[in-house]
Amino acid sequence: LWNYGDTNQVLQVYGKPAQVQDRKLQLEGPDIRFDRVENRAIVNGAGVLRVPVPRGMDGKPLPEPQLLDVFWKEKMDFDGLVAKFFANVRSQLNGSELKCEEMYVTFNRRVNFADDGGGNQPQTDIHSVTCRDGVDLKSYEYQDNRLVSVRKARGFEFSVNQSTGDITSQGPGTLELWRRAGKRDGAKPGAQVAGNRARQVNASDWEYTRIIFHGKMSGNIKDRRTKFRDVERVVYGSIANSTETIDEERLPPDGGWMQCRELELKQVPASKDVKEHVTLKAVGNVVLDGRSFHALAHQVTFDESKDQYILSGDGKRDATIWRETVLGGGLNPQSSSSQRMRFRPSKNELQSDWVSGGEGQR
Repeated sequence: LWNYGDTNQVLQVYGKPAQVQDRKLQLEGPDIRFDRVENRAIVNGAGVLRVPVPRGMDGKPLPEPQLLDVFWKEKMDFDGLVAKFFANVRSQLNGSELKCEEMYVTFNRRVNFADDGGGNQPQTDIHSVTCRDGVDLKSYEYQDNRLVSVRKARGFEFSVNQSTGDITSQGPGTLELWRRAGKRDGAKPGAQVAGNRARQVNASDWEYTRIIFHGKMSGNIKDRRTKFRDVERVVYGSIANSTETIDEERLPPDGGWMQCRELELKQVPASKDVKEHVTLKAVGNVVLDGRSFHALAHQVTFDESKDQYILSGDGKRDATIWRETVLGGGLNPQSSSSQRMRFRPSKNELQSDWVSGGEGQR
């Protein structure tokens, strides 16, 4: 311990691990250097930082402050405002986990190591988190101690701003979303048809969506809207539990896949008349495929609450859909082309505007 004045001290602690703790934070590591004048804490080697924060990674207030735990393998450098972590970094907070090789955590106010203001200081909170290289995010949402959604994301770079709710990620990357759906009657995209009647789909507890993209992802946690560029594949459908996924080669009866240049995904919260649901908007060379239909269009929108696709052309080329009229009739599907079509797969209903043509084979 070097003591140069009232608030001018340098503390260096060694241990397996060494530990430094006060009301603002807890530090563990083999070699900790704590400089009050420079307002810096440096840990050389693997360690742990624990800081109490009042909000989760999604920006929502927590019932009571929780510890943000950050683990790393190489080094930490914290100037009271920005904490930098290097090598095999992992953070945990209220059911959310974030892994990467390099992480920067910025707080909403600087932690002053020389301030001895007692318990009257404002609560430290996370302002933003930026991760780079091999980012892997997992988050879980509960209602009344019941798991209702799971979100997993992978990418090269990921940033979230808690103040605004804005999120960005640089691909190539993948987003997977599991949502508890409850009981339903089969009114989902891609339901098989017999004659002109929908075949009922077995009730499933969860809805699954996987998005693989190569460009940029951007969105906002608060309004639950996310945009993707250069989308390689979107796969969706119902599953039995929150650990299952969907193989596009073996789609469930209500499942499907999509390919496009740009995609916008929005999770719409429940209201008085409508349950929580998802809307999609795909633009640019859209390919849409289900177990009973196949479509090509410039733009496709889907509203889960209405079980309705809207397929649009670009003014020069029509949208085209091939669909079965009889269960098992995939060898002789019916095709329709138009600048704008509304399609409800669960009822096999198609309404066209400005019809250009149709044929019996694809």
